Amino acid sequence: MATPAADLAASRLVGLPLQGERDAGSLLQRWFERLDSGRSFTVLDLGGASAETVQYFSDYRCRIYCSDFLTELCIPAGDDLAVAARLFEERLAFIGEGVIDYCLLWDYPHYLTAPQLTVFARCLQPYLHLGTQMHLYAAMNGRSRIDPWRYSVAASDTVMRRPVRRPVPDYPHTQTEVVDAMEYVRLERGALRDGRVEVLLECV
Repeated sequence: MATPAADLAASRLVGLPLQGERDAGSLLQRWFERLDSGRSFTVLDLGGASAETVQYFSDYRCRIYCSDFLTELCIPAGDDLAVAARLFEERLAFIGEGVIDYCLLWDYPHYLTAPQLTVFARCLQPYLHLGTQMHLYAAMNGRSRIDPWRYSVAASDTVMRRPVRRPVPDYPHTQTEVVDAMEYVRLERGALRDGRVEVLLECV
């Protein structure tokens, strides 16, 4: 399994103790129940390279692309959508001609204004295909607080959450708002106990 732009970052995490909280039995488990260990597929993880996630997918014939979209440097500043588009294109360019089967969005859309989210969706679309599935933590409503976490996949039924020192998202988006921005998806959802909505998106 190849991990472009990820191997070094992942190696720095190996051996660190797990910290934070575990989300067990989430909708993400439905993804893993459908995975075929004999079939090749690709994964895009916008949360960066985590040792747990890389280790989990090492049991499959897959290529995982890891890019840290959750750092402050990846948050477009101001209202210049052309600048935002260039930033998104640069952050996704390392995928090359790859096509993504599964995408871990985590909570990244909450760092973007509604117009920026639309631009992001359009920049991401060329790397997707009919049937691509995406995972997202959405807000219950526009007044929700989305606390900053860094996520990783620890097991087929367990997601790890680590608190991180970065700005709290300023633009909580509901699942409907994300689907409206990503005009090419439909959603499946399930409420979580801490007020978020876990969302599975599929390209149609």
